[in-house]
Amino acid sequence: MVDEATVQTLSVFCDHTCSYTIAPASYGRGTHLLLNGFPNSSYDWRHTIKELTAEGFGVVAPDLLGYGANSKPTAVEECTQEEASGPIVEILQHEGISAW
Repeated sequence: MVDEATVQTLSVFCDHTCSYTIAPASYGRGTHLLLNGFPNSSYDWRHTIKELTAEGFGVVAPDLLGYGANSKPTAVEECTQEEASGPIVEILQHEGISAW
């Protein structure tokens, strides 16, 4: 039986809070990183997550900064590429998932 996906939250750099859906891989399969686009959230991946986990693949689907249950910065300086990508890197590190 495949573990169900769960929603987690993590406090990341610059005092932001990030929400993400995660399901562990099984059967020796890899993990997919699913990123939402404007103006959506990770909720839009719910059907894909169900299909991938049924096949034993792991999934990490974070809400991007400013979307879903995440922090919503108001200052332009907080909306850089580093601010947007940093939380994703921290989530992957926190969950022990590497690209290699």
